[in-house]
Amino acid sequence: MRLKFLFTAIFTFVLIVFLNTCTTLPQNNDNVPPTILIKSPLKDHFYHGKLNIGIEIHEVYEEGKSISQLDRAIVKIVSYHDGSTIYSKEFKMSGYQYEIKDDVNLPAIYSAIHSSCTMIVEAYDVNGNRSEGSVNFYISDHPLFFVYITSPPWIYITNVTEIELMGGISISPEHYGDVSNVYVMISNSSGYFSNSLGSSSSFYFYTNLSNLEESNWIYVYALSTYNYWTNSWIYYIYDTNKPFVKVLDPSNNQTIPTYYDIVVSNYDYYYIASNSLVVVDKDGNTNIYLPYLWSPSGIHYEVNFAVGTNEIIAYAKDEAGNENFDSIRIIADDTIPYVVVSNSSPSYVGDSNFTTYGYSSVGGGYVITNIMLLVYTNSSVVYSTNISSSSGNVPFSILHPVFMGTNSVGVIAYANNGKAATNYYTVIADYIKPFVNFILTNNEFVSSDTNEYFNLVLEVGDTNYSWGAYVYIYVTNYPSGSTYYSSFWTSGGITTNTIST
Repeated sequence: MRLKFLFTAIFTFVLIVFLNTCTTLPQNNDNVPPTILIKSPLKDHFYHGKLNIGIEIHEVYEEGKSISQLDRAIVKIVSYHDGSTIYSKEFKMSGYQYEIKDDVNLPAIYSAIHSSCTMIVEAYDVNGNRSEGSVNFYISDHPLFFVYITSPPWIYITNVTEIELMGGISISPEHYGDVSNVYVMISNSSGYFSNSLGSSSSFYFYTNLSNLEESNWIYVYALSTYNYWTNSWIYYIYDTNKPFVKVLDPSNNQTIPTYYDIVVSNYDYYYIASNSLVVVDKDGNTNIYLPYLWSPSGIHYEVNFAVGTNEIIAYAKDEAGNENFDSIRIIADDTIPYVVVSNSSPSYVGDSNFTTYGYSSVGGGYVITNIMLLVYTNSSVVYSTNISSSSGNVPFSILHPVFMGTNSVGVIAYANNGKAATNYYTVIADYIKPFVNFILTNNEFVSSDTNEYFNLVLEVGDTNYSWGAYVYIYVTNYPSGSTYYSSFWTSGGITTNTIST
C-alpha cells in the first residue's frame, strides 16, 4: 500500500514538473530572416583580376520570438549583359553570426557593356527564413587606382567658407595593394592646408576656412600599401561679389501702357543662376515673372500691369548664391494703346510674302480706329497697308510682301483719343537657292589610287541674307549601286571645299 502511494506521489510530481516546463519553454515562432551585410565588393566600384568577397550574415532577435541558427548561404556573381553566371558557391553556416570570405578570379572583359555585374547573396536559417542582398560592381580590363570626388563638382563656385568634400577610391588590390592613407590639401596663393582622411576607400571631409581666396585648388591624394599614389582635384571658387542688375526700360516714374516689354540688364563675372521680375501694384498684389527672351539688348519680360502705380523689382542670383536687385516705379495708364507682335524676331522666310500677326488693345472706354503696317528696307518704307477697326481689342493677321535681305516690319495702332503705339520686329527673307559648282567636272577621271580615295573640289555659294546652308554629297558607285555620303556646313557667301571621299 505504501509502495502504491509512493509511486503515485512520484508520478504526480514528475507530471507537474513536465507540464510546468512545457508552459515556460518558448515556441519555435521565428519568422525573421537573417540580415546580410556585403563588405566587398563595394557598390559601383571596379575590380580587376581577383575579387576578395567579404560578407557578414547575422540572425535577428525580436522580443517574444525564438531565434534560429544560421543554416546556409548561396553567393552568385551574374553578368548584367547576358545573365551568365561568373561565380556560384554555397556556404554551410552555423551559429547566429557568420562571415563569408572567398577569392574569385574575375574573367577578362572586352567592352564596358560586358563589365557590369551583380553579386547576389541568399541567406537561410534553420527555420527556413530567407533573405537576399545584392550589390552592383564592374570588372575592369586593367588594374585601377584612382580618386573620385562625388561632391562638390570639379568646378565649384560658392560664397561660403565651409568646405564639404565626399568621394572614394577605386583600387585593384592585387596590383596596387590596399589604401594606406588618404589626405586632402587646399592650396591658394596664401599657402596650403592639409589634413589626413584615414585609410578607408571612401572619405568625407568638412571644415571652415578663413583664408579662402577667390581661386583655390583642392586635391585629394591616396597612397597604397604598395607605394603607389594617385590624386583628384577640384577648382574651388570663393565669390562674394553681387551680380549687376539694372532695369533698362522703362525708366523710373515713366507712364506706360498696361502691357509692356520690360528690359533688364544683368551681369556676373562667373554665371547668373536665376533671374526674375517682381511686380507689386498699388494694392500690394504681387506677381512674379520669368524671362521670355534673352537678347543682346537685355533680358525681356512680358508684363500686364494693373492701372496706377506699380513697383518693378528686377532680381538676379549668381552661381555662388549672391543676390542683387534693382527697383523702379512706373505709372500704368490703360488709355495708352499697345501692340503685341506674336512673330519671333528675327523671323526667317524663304518666300516673298509673309504674315504678321498679333493684337492691339486700349482701355478707358477708347477704341483702336486703325492699324498700319510698314515694311522698311535700308531705312526706307517699301510697303504700307492699313486696316480699320472700332474695338478696344483688335487681333490682326496681315499678309504682306517682304524683300530679299533684312526687313524691318512696324505695326502702328491708333486710338480715338489721339494716342498711338508702335512695335517693330525683323524679317530676313532669302528666297534665292544656293548653288554648287564642281571644280573637278563631271565624268573627269580623278583618281587611280588603289586606296579608292579622291579629292572632290566644290564651289558652294549662298546669299548673305541667310545663316548659310548644309551641303550634302552623295557618291554612287556603278554598277554596284553602293553610295558614299558626307555633309558639311557653309556660311553665307562663296566658299571652296576640298572633300576626301
